[in-house]
Amino acid sequence: MSAWQKQRGKARIFSDMHKENKMFVLPNAWGVGSAYVFEKQGFKAVATSSTGVAHDLGYPDGEHISFDDLLQVVERIASRVDIPLSVDFERGYSETNEEVKENARKLLSAGAVGFNIEDGLPNEN
Repeated sequence: MSAWQKQRGKARIFSDMHKENKMFVLPNAWGVGSAYVFEKQGFKAVATSSTGVAHDLGYPDGEHISFDDLLQVVERIASRVDIPLSVDFERGYSETNEEVKENARKLLSAGAVGFNIEDGLPNEN
């Protein structure tokens, strides 16, 4: 089975989880190790935590890490776990809709199958 076919399968599983008539728990990982532990504990999917990922890389939350750093974390997690991965990518790492879409495409290519995009204004800290 190709990597693309595996990812499509994960996307189907993740979509089906949202369509079931029951609640599910989606734990928030901050790196490869935590995502792996969640999978081994029986979770059916995992999401990244923007705060957790930022703090793990030594930054405050709020798009202070580069999009390339986030992309690298997503690639590493997706290559290590066999469950669907959803990504919290702040405000999309852009001010334009087109760039947010392009960033989403890059995350899909890195192995993500879902997204959480927060609303809000840029953090001026």
